[in-house]
Amino acid sequence: YIPSSHWYDYYTGSLIQAKQEFITVNAPLETIPIFLQGGAIIPTQGYASNTKYSRNLIKKDLFDYI
Repeated sequence: YIPSSHWYDYYTGSLIQAKQEFITVNAPLETIPIFLQGGAIIPTQGYASNTKYSRNLIKKDLFDYI
């Protein structure tokens, strides 16, 4: 079930316009379907061996400012 809004596929960036409906998503077993709502700010952070170093790796991707 996806509420009515503009949603984006995390992996492809493709737009999904849902109208309060159930949708079927094709996804391989090793991939979890992730959808990001338009207008959301999604903080991301690069990998490092500890949090002190990873704080310097904050990413600014497309989905950070949807």
